Amino acid sequence: MRNLHAVLLTSLCFAALSCRSSFDKPFRTAVAPNDVVNTSIASLEETKSSGAAVKAAEATVELHHDPKVVDGDFQLAFVEFGDDGTAWSAAQRQRVIKTVTDAGEPNGIALLVFVHGWRHNANVCDDNVACFRQVLQSFAIREHTLNGAHPRSVVGVYLGWRGLSSCTEPLTTTSIWRRKNIGENLGARAGREVLRQLMTAFGSVKDGHPNSRLIIAGHSLGAGVVFSAVTPLLLQRLHDAIPQDAQNRTIKRIDTLDVTPESPTQTPPVPLPDLVLLLNPAFEAELYKPIQLQLSSMAARNIQFDSCQQPLMMTISSSHDGATKGIFFLGQFLEAVVTPLWWFHGPAYLVRQMVTPPHLPSYITHRAIAPSAMLPNRDSSPSGDSCFSYQDVRTMAERQVACGCSEMTATDFEKLKKQTAAYALEAQTKKCDRKDDERYGPVRLQRIRGDRSNPFLVVTADGLIRNHDDIYNTTLLAFVTNVITQIELAKPK
Repeated sequence: MRNLHAVLLTSLCFAALSCRSSFDKPFRTAVAPNDVVNTSIASLEETKSSGAAVKAAEATVELHHDPKVVDGDFQLAFVEFGDDGTAWSAAQRQRVIKTVTDAGEPNGIALLVFVHGWRHNANVCDDNVACFRQVLQSFAIREHTLNGAHPRSVVGVYLGWRGLSSCTEPLTTTSIWRRKNIGENLGARAGREVLRQLMTAFGSVKDGHPNSRLIIAGHSLGAGVVFSAVTPLLLQRLHDAIPQDAQNRTIKRIDTLDVTPESPTQTPPVPLPDLVLLLNPAFEAELYKPIQLQLSSMAARNIQFDSCQQPLMMTISSSHDGATKGIFFLGQFLEAVVTPLWWFHGPAYLVRQMVTPPHLPSYITHRAIAPSAMLPNRDSSPSGDSCFSYQDVRTMAERQVACGCSEMTATDFEKLKKQTAAYALEAQTKKCDRKDDERYGPVRLQRIRGDRSNPFLVVTADGLIRNHDDIYNTTLLAFVTNVITQIELAKPK
């Protein structure tokens, strides 16, 4: 009875003395040619004096250039969805697709797609938006380190939905149950379709520029949207790669499998992302079971992955994530109470329905260990208000003092940019085969179980992630960036 949570929360809302809600409406509503704006991270961080937040508040595409940051240019585009799971604007989607395809010239594209989760949205000063801008700028600098005079264009696409539905506690915290239903609706409908459209657009660029790369990441409930969209593609490609010859015990690299249509009239397949990153995912371990079954079947037949097979999906969380370990479990337990059918499937099924993949010990494949000296401090840059609870987006933007990333200080950001470039050079000395204990940037990744070259990693990272929203700390980003760089360098030339 999924509406039970919504009824309880609505009752609490009316009982609260004040209940500020964020409206179910898009933020990025500007129409061409005003849907593209020139801006910079520095001006947005000083929006009280620069007015940058007002200028960018309704734009679909942000073109970032800071004359003080060498080689740091990037583009950030937005696609937004309503609570019913449909995308708000066809014109917005078309502008984003055009941005992706146009950015492919002349040297290809490094495309990063991010689906945010609970307690966030697509407003100009949302903390996830501000932090994503900083990641994109660090990737732009990294591009010039890796590719010298021929850097790829760095483009980020932010898929926004109303992950933040209430601005009053305890409703903000308890909203995870209602937001989970909305996120699942998004993953089953337009969210999946838009991700597929972006992957297809990326494929058209990659046809002309094979060095182009695609990273798709999701956080919290947004990780469920990403998982829903890409897992069927990954499982099908894995199935196609498994050799039919009983004598052959090693499968081809999934990411290099030739899937060219036999006939020119056939629709080319959607290209796989180079990496799918699921951060503190808020979806049931039961949904991850098909991957586990396929891996178990391969192990039973003694079929191994190619020694140079790189990660395709990395799921990361920690025991410090109270939202997915505690609040998520409570919501699922209440769901089980009113869903008698669950109990007929047995205790193992019930456990998988109540926990997320990284909180099920038998699913964990790796442990990430960060040196304590490398962990970032808890200070942060001045950030904005994510709760646009006013009808006029521009009016709310005018009230913003700063649009910084609360996960990083200015010092952390400078450190990230330098580390990203330095680790990119370091990764060039590595070989393609993976080890049981390997360092990626500042972090050691230790294998716990499974094939050494298993491309589906479930990582527990207790010393790396402090809480549910701690996905933009510099140590975690340096680790993930180094994994991405290693994946790139291991690609066949």
